[in-house]
Amino acid sequence: MKSPFIEFCRKTQIESIKKQMEGQSLPEGVAVFNDIRYAHDANRFHTLDIYVPSEVKDLLPIVVVAHGGAFIGGDKSFNKEYGMRLALQGYCVININYDLAPEATLLEMVRTLSDAMIWINRYAEKYHGDLKNVYGLGDSAGAWLVLTYSIVNKNKLLREKYEFPVKNPINFTALVLVCPVCNIKTAMGPTSKIKWFKRYIFKNGTKDNNYSLTSIQDLVRYILNLQNVLIITTPNDEYYYQSIELKELFVNNKIKHTFLEVKSDENELGHCFNIIHPQYKESAIASERTCEFFLRNKK
Repeated sequence: MKSPFIEFCRKTQIESIKKQMEGQSLPEGVAVFNDIRYAHDANRFHTLDIYVPSEVKDLLPIVVVAHGGAFIGGDKSFNKEYGMRLALQGYCVININYDLAPEATLLEMVRTLSDAMIWINRYAEKYHGDLKNVYGLGDSAGAWLVLTYSIVNKNKLLREKYEFPVKNPINFTALVLVCPVCNIKTAMGPTSKIKWFKRYIFKNGTKDNNYSLTSIQDLVRYILNLQNVLIITTPNDEYYYQSIELKELFVNNKIKHTFLEVKSDENELGHCFNIIHPQYKESAIASERTCEFFLRNKK
C-alpha cells in the first residue's frame, strides 16, 4: 500500500536524522560488509550490514542491531557509526533493515526479524560471529522489535496464535533497549505527534488482528524466562515516559533488568542520543555500560 503521506514522513524523517547526525565520522579499523540479502527476494528492507574489527581472527559475540523510525521509517544507515564503534570493542555487529508499515503489519515486522535470525544462524560464523552469544540491541521502535521477537520466539502459544514458523534456533543472550517505545498504544495516543501513524500500522483500526501484539504490556503474561535486559534512556527523551513504564512493568513482574539513565550538563541529549551522537562523552559512557552488560551475560 503506497501512501504519499508515509513517503513524505519518511523523507522528512531522513532529512531530520541526517541533520542531527552531522559531525559523525566513521571509524577506521573496521571491516564492513554492506547490503547482504537475508531473504530470497529483492526487497530493500530485507538486507543487513556486518561490521567486524579488521584484524579479527577469532569468533566474536554477535550484536544484532535494529533501528528505530516510528515503525513506518528509519534505516540501518542511521546506526552505522554506532555499530562500527561497537565492533571495535570486539563484536560482530549485524545491523538489519526490516519490513515497515504500511507495507507490512507489526506481525510481519517480527517475522522479518525472525528471517534475519535464521540467516544469522546459517552464515554468521563466516563473518567471525559466535552463535553462542547473540545479543539484541534496538532503539525506539527497534527496541520493541527485539523485545517482542524474544517473547514470541520463546512461547509456543504465541507462535501458534500469530502463525509463526517453528521456533527460531536463536534466542538472544541478553537485550539492550535504547530509549524504547514498547507501548505503541500510548505512543500513538490522542496527544501524540505520531498519532496519525496508527491508521497505517493498524490497517483496520483497533479491530486489526495484530492490535493485541501492540504493547509489551499486553504480552507480559506470556513472558517465559526473558533474557536479562538493559534499558538506556535520558530524561530529555520525548519518550522518556515509555522507559519509565517499561521499568515499572519489569519491576512489577519481577523481570530481571538494569536501568541506565544518562544526564548531561554539556550536551543536549534526546531520543536515542547514543545512536545519533555516538561521539558524545555521554554516549561513550552508555556504550561502556553496554559492553559491560554484554560481558556479564556472556555464556
